[in-house]
Amino acid sequence: MDTGLISSRYARALLLLVDETGGGEEVLAQTLTLSQALSSVPQLRRVLEGRGDLPVSGKLQLFESVLGGKKLAPELRQFITLVIRSGRVSLLRYIFSSFQRLWYRSRKIKLCHLTVTSPSRSLEEQLEEFVRKNTGCSVQMTTEVKPDIVGGFVFEVDDWLIDASVKTQLETIRRGFMEMNAAH
Repeated sequence: MDTGLISSRYARALLLLVDETGGGEEVLAQTLTLSQALSSVPQLRRVLEGRGDLPVSGKLQLFESVLGGKKLAPELRQFITLVIRSGRVSLLRYIFSSFQRLWYRSRKIKLCHLTVTSPSRSLEEQLEEFVRKNTGCSVQMTTEVKPDIVGGFVFEVDDWLIDASVKTQLETIRRGFMEMNAAH
């Protein structure tokens, strides 16, 4: 079974559904929450993937409990029901992840992640402008403060990574010295 191919087909179907109904924002927010839970709580996956143990309605209630008791968006409820009945519930976290990528891409939004030792709004603005200028997309930036990178920054967008951290530069220098010493 090709998990990626199956997941992307289901994700495209969900995107078409929300584009028709206009419920994309709510569905996106709910899939982000559900993805996090499915990835971080193995017991939840086991219960949902159990064959015949829990009826479809019970599985839908579990999803709603993950959302803090909030009702699933109608499109998402319909979609998850289809996925459960198709025996593909084990693929939901992959489907949600594919849907999220497709949704952001279709709205021309680039998700960027910046890691710094201390917050710098100036650096964020420069990187956002760089991405906007080079892609024509709007930017949604998350910033994480990690003092262990010593200085500089690490910037990720799509499959692209700029590691300008002092930690990485020091590691590169260390490896260079080790290679020079090994050669002598």
